[in-house]
Amino acid sequence: MAHMLGLMLTRAGYSVDIVNSGSGALEALDGHRYSAMTLDLMLPDLSGLDIIRKVRGDPAMANLPIVVVSAKMEEGRLEINGDAEGVEWLAKPFDEAQLLAIVEQQMGAADERQIRILHVEDEPDLHQVIRTMAGKQFQFETASTLAEARTRVASQRFDVVILDLGLPDGSGWDLLPEVLASSF
Repeated sequence: MAHMLGLMLTRAGYSVDIVNSGSGALEALDGHRYSAMTLDLMLPDLSGLDIIRKVRGDPAMANLPIVVVSAKMEEGRLEINGDAEGVEWLAKPFDEAQLLAIVEQQMGAADERQIRILHVEDEPDLHQVIRTMAGKQFQFETASTLAEARTRVASQRFDVVILDLGLPDGSGWDLLPEVLASSF
């Protein structure tokens, strides 16, 4: 089933990673930034519902669109009881058009979320000017030192990083490898 889903999504132009276990899914989510996830509820090691709860409990992934594709869809929907936003349910068997319509709808809804920006800047006044100029559609977090920025990049995912190169404890250039590593 995973291979078939992968083929359908690949034909539609999506880049797809396939894992066959809950632990594999969590590991992939930890190491990459995905636009959406399809998920079966019946996995060999973890419940798909446990994965949904872990994803929704992680601020960096809380808005990740999830499409549950499962023969046990109704049971899962009842058990989660509306506790997870941004989850769509698709019962097996299904057709390709159904799957693609749901994935596209979920990704469209995710695009409406606020873009997360890490602004690495040691001058609070300059940060405030940039934040005001950007507008309310962006969610800003700030770091005023290289060390603080490293901590944030290691523990959270950002859509954009605005980087001051001259920081009190080092060069902003030194953060680039970590930013690039965390964005894929």
